[in-house]
Amino acid sequence: MFGLFKKSFISSGLINGFVDVHCHVLPGVDDGIQKMESALRVLEFYEQNGVKRVFFTPHVAEELHENNRDNLLRRLDELKKQYKGNIELALGAEYMLDNGFEKLLDQKEDFLCASGKTILVETTAQQGPINMSQILFELQDRGYDIMLAHPERYFYMHQEEYDELLSKGINFQLNLLSLIGLYGEHAKKKGKALLEQGKYTYVGTDLHKLKIHKEQMEIKAFSSSEVKALAKLIENNSKLPIGK
Repeated sequence: MFGLFKKSFISSGLINGFVDVHCHVLPGVDDGIQKMESALRVLEFYEQNGVKRVFFTPHVAEELHENNRDNLLRRLDELKKQYKGNIELALGAEYMLDNGFEKLLDQKEDFLCASGKTILVETTAQQGPINMSQILFELQDRGYDIMLAHPERYFYMHQEEYDELLSKGINFQLNLLSLIGLYGEHAKKKGKALLEQGKYTYVGTDLHKLKIHKEQMEIKAFSSSEVKALAKLIENNSKLPIGK
């Protein structure tokens, strides 16, 4: 069972040296941060607390027609020109496994990966694609390492599905604030269970709004055992190189 001694993410010191592998801080491209000034404030908050690297992972989905490789790289360049801090910034994406993704796969798309060939993917909360196994296999066949975003949030996944994905070399990425209920009791319960079972490899903030995440990371408490388990994931994050 998880220990009772509790600390917030900030007071635990875990954020010092943290590499955020999943966030929506690149401004004006999805449902995350909208303005350049707001993105710079997020990076300022990160820097004040010791974050050393940030992987931008904007949503890429069939309905987000503007979120192609060229436009996202252009937006990253605009932010880098404004940012004067010391955090290392890299661009990846959070790819929805939808029909649009299958088209990109068929077209041999050079997917945006913030670290090597590690690709971040997600499904809808209610249902994964019927041919999900085939999609993941094709990605692996092309040399990609797959990071599955927030599996605790998928209602359709159960222990059998988790174990099958892990057996195929899929890495799980925990949303930090799933553990304190930001995404509901279902995600909280599953997140805690998967963390206790050692199923996760990475952890990210999935930050969309600074106010929400800042408050939760400063106030909400994690048990001593959760802090210990998170420390292992954070170490894994730190081992991911930036770039190709």
